[in-house]
Amino acid sequence: MLDQLSDEKEVLASKNKEAEELLKDKNKTFDILEKAQNKSKKRKNRLQEVRDHISTLIRFVKACISGEYKNFVKTNMVLAMSAILYFLSPIDLVPDIIPTFGFLDDMAVIAFVISILKEELEAFCDWEKENKEDTSLKESLK
Repeated sequence: MLDQLSDEKEVLASKNKEAEELLKDKNKTFDILEKAQNKSKKRKNRLQEVRDHISTLIRFVKACISGEYKNFVKTNMVLAMSAILYFLSPIDLVPDIIPTFGFLDDMAVIAFVISILKEELEAFCDWEKENKEDTSLKESLK
């Protein structure tokens, strides 16, 4: 268990610098997020919970980058982006071309990041829900 945790930390650390650089370019970031969303959709038969987590990470980074969501910790956004980059990477601990097992390391990294960002993502989801309700209310008043 500790070995796996150490591996996940190393993997994320290797993607951290890449994520920081990528986040400086909004257009490139949105392109990467779209690729991650498409890959996640292709994995529809794989664990729904992991797909939901990836989707949340993508929405979180998009909202932060676009300026819609302002109440976030930058290092948490970088960590979320690192996990997304790992998910997209064809070169990881277990290559994605290996059926079933190729997705397990992606799931482990995503689950690890979700556990670290739990409070941040809960606050984001609450904000998202409030924002959606506000939008629905505004639309109904028109």
